[in-house]
Amino acid sequence: MHAIRVHEGNELRYEDVPDPQPDTGEAVVELRAAGVNRRDLFVRSGTYPFPLPLVPGSDGAGVRTDTGEEVVVFPALGWGDREDAPAPGFGILGGPRDGTHAELVALPVENRRRPSRNSGRSISSSTRSARHGSNHSTLFAAAAVSSSSAERVGQR
Repeated sequence: MHAIRVHEGNELRYEDVPDPQPDTGEAVVELRAAGVNRRDLFVRSGTYPFPLPLVPGSDGAGVRTDTGEEVVVFPALGWGDREDAPAPGFGILGGPRDGTHAELVALPVENRRRPSRNSGRSISSSTRSARHGSNHSTLFAAAAVSSSSAERVGQR
């Protein structure tokens, strides 16, 4: 697959990488859209240091490769049962784990959400930049993933 990866020296490279292999309880999502937000800039600059190379990107939408289900990616990994604070080991997709700036991403099944069918918005419109924060709320609240109108990552 193709992916954008951060390398040493804040270098971004668009390159071929192996397809992700899902662990037990995970699914692979073929991404149709991915958002860019401030966190991705912090990952690239090293402000949020992670082992490199790394595929950034926390926000996205696409189709599960095993079921064909249209999904919106939920980027919080291992939040736990508490509502007020994350569990030990909590992380966010796109650092330290490879994220959505790729054609495919493997993630826990609980980290995918079915899009709302009431908004009438396409995948590409659901990933437009949200001012002062993450695109996740825009994706989760407004995405209506449509395979027919979706654009593949890296294509226009």
